[in-house]
Amino acid sequence: MTTAPAFRMRTLFFLLFLLSPSLSPHLLHGFQYKQLTAGFLLLALAGTSAAFRFTPRMWLAFFGLLLPAAIHIFLHDARALEQLLIWTVTIGVLFILFAGARSWARILFEHPSYTALLLIVVQLACIHDLLQDFGFAPVYFSGWCWQIFSEVGQSPLFGGMFHQRNLFGLFLLIGLAFAWEWQRRHERAHWWALSIIPLAILMSSGGRSALLLAMMISLLFIYGSSSRRLFFSRIALSWILGLGLYFYWLSLPAPELLVQNDTLHRLMQGTTESSIDHRLMIWASCIALWLEHPWFGIGPSQLISHYVEGQAAALNTWPSLAPWSELSNGGNIWAHNWILQLGCEQGLVGLGIVLAILYPFFRQALRTIRRTEEAGFLPAVVFLILILNGLANIGIFMTYFLGWMVLSMAALHPQAEEPAPAKAPFGLTLMLSCIGLAWTWHSGNIQCKLEKNASMPLKSAAFIESFGR
Repeated sequence: MTTAPAFRMRTLFFLLFLLSPSLSPHLLHGFQYKQLTAGFLLLALAGTSAAFRFTPRMWLAFFGLLLPAAIHIFLHDARALEQLLIWTVTIGVLFILFAGARSWARILFEHPSYTALLLIVVQLACIHDLLQDFGFAPVYFSGWCWQIFSEVGQSPLFGGMFHQRNLFGLFLLIGLAFAWEWQRRHERAHWWALSIIPLAILMSSGGRSALLLAMMISLLFIYGSSSRRLFFSRIALSWILGLGLYFYWLSLPAPELLVQNDTLHRLMQGTTESSIDHRLMIWASCIALWLEHPWFGIGPSQLISHYVEGQAAALNTWPSLAPWSELSNGGNIWAHNWILQLGCEQGLVGLGIVLAILYPFFRQALRTIRRTEEAGFLPAVVFLILILNGLANIGIFMTYFLGWMVLSMAALHPQAEEPAPAKAPFGLTLMLSCIGLAWTWHSGNIQCKLEKNASMPLKSAAFIESFGR
């Protein structure tokens, strides 16, 4: 039985997580400073609702993750101690979440009030964002103060709510999974019809939203499935429909979507055509960097600073990056692909270690899908489809990663023979969370200065020392 103080604290941290975009600009948008903000908030939430403990194998994997970063720092750049510290804390938060987030994720699945709150917040925000894009919103939010909303004229309909996909897209998927899972179990979930509103927004957009629309269609088919054979046939059909819609949008006569078959080759030759999708330009750059440093990569958190510090050289090598660099105020360039981002920064060694650690979660999700009578069936499906979207398409490193962890933990129900772990000390968790938030707030301000000055010429080494690191 949950005590009243524990319940109140859990609710408090849950609301803090909902409001967390106001704590740091561009939360979860490709920069580790913002990932740390969300990580410490989730750490606080996990510490108030569940215990966590480390096994020797987890500690071994933890230090294994730090190995590529340490090797790079000792061999290439002894000044990057701060990056090693950030990487260490980030991986530590991830491991704590791996070990402890299971119970609070399950709480969200089992309490309709929390899930309804998620859906209501998401729907209202999506409706407001759409109205703001068209100039009909009653209140306009500044993009600097609330990054979950966009400034007027700054966010085209192309992204819709997925321009702020880092948070609201995740909440939408979790909320839909809750609603459809309860409906599949013949429980009361009349409010699931609210999901029609964001689906309509999805259908009016393109690009990455088309793939997410395919996933939504998949969930609809899964909801009506009664056998494993029907499940696989319908999910295949839904992907065909979704991808067909996606390629139809690609075939529309829009100049920015005209991509030739030999795009990669022409990019590496230094083409200056501006009609090519900027993601392909960045992918070409990352592939070249990965080939130059295949085993240990260019170092953790180096991809962005690589272009900031050596922006002129990068644009010299890949002139096609110029339009995107100007569009993003210069320097604000990342891989837009999880495998490329991790491989480019950590090399084959780091990529192999991370995938090896994630393997048990993939395996458990597959087992959950096979046992369709379990409550975690639908969340596991969402989890796997999100992985496919993030790994194979345009997922920024860590943008969807926390979402994968939440959904996978909801599918990983504890076995009967598992001993109950000891409770995590709440005071220590709260103290670490406060320290982490203060640290990331300071780092976020540094990052803002970096983004603001990235488009200006680099005047001295002091600029690199102050902001590039």
